[in-house]
Amino acid sequence: MRFGEKAKQYREKATIQREVADWCAEWIGDDGQGLSAVEFGAGSGLFTERLLRKGFGRVLASDVSERMVEEGRRVLPGAEWRVCDAWEACGLNEGEFDCLYSCSLLQWAKEPTDVLRKWGRCLKIGGRGLATIFVEGSLKEFLEGDPDFGAVKFRFSDEWVRSFEAAGLSVERWDEMERVLKYESVLKGLHSLHDIGAVEEGRKSVGALRAFLKERDHAYRGNGYFPVTWKVLRVEVVKG
Repeated sequence: MRFGEKAKQYREKATIQREVADWCAEWIGDDGQGLSAVEFGAGSGLFTERLLRKGFGRVLASDVSERMVEEGRRVLPGAEWRVCDAWEACGLNEGEFDCLYSCSLLQWAKEPTDVLRKWGRCLKIGGRGLATIFVEGSLKEFLEGDPDFGAVKFRFSDEWVRSFEAAGLSVERWDEMERVLKYESVLKGLHSLHDIGAVEEGRKSVGALRAFLKERDHAYRGNGYFPVTWKVLRVEVVKG
């Protein structure tokens, strides 16, 4: 993925991620006073800024991209920023945080239960976690034309719920949201992914890509626009 290369423009271009951050924030709670929070995959801070509004005593925002962290630190100096690997829980101490957050990251995890188990260790007993995850149904307009189009294999929401439980985290509540963004062409829809770095270069030859885009535009020409569907899971857990 090329997220780091788009750090300067990510906040402007990440349309669905911003909407998901707002939706996730509905479950943060009213008051973070005296509590510590860690966010994995913070990027440049779309969700972090919502945590800061809640008045947490400590907000650690982390991302694997140095460029994203630099941009986040510039825009939101009120958070503590750290470059680290979320899949290894950033090497945090056991029971270090009251709350744990992750917005639009976990769909990239290849071994989700293992990752969630590591995340759970850094929560205090009774600590709470909140995550949003893009799930099966996302980008279906591209994937139905080519199952290998995406760089990530989306899982179903119930699979994620089972992963959280298997990691020793009790699921308190969860729900789903679906949004369809409309673009004037399939190329514009593809550019929306490129603009935030959510692509892998070289997955198709130039000729194969042109043929794919032409076929996808033809499939949806009756709409008058090209739709891009995003389906998102929101899940809240507690460490017992």
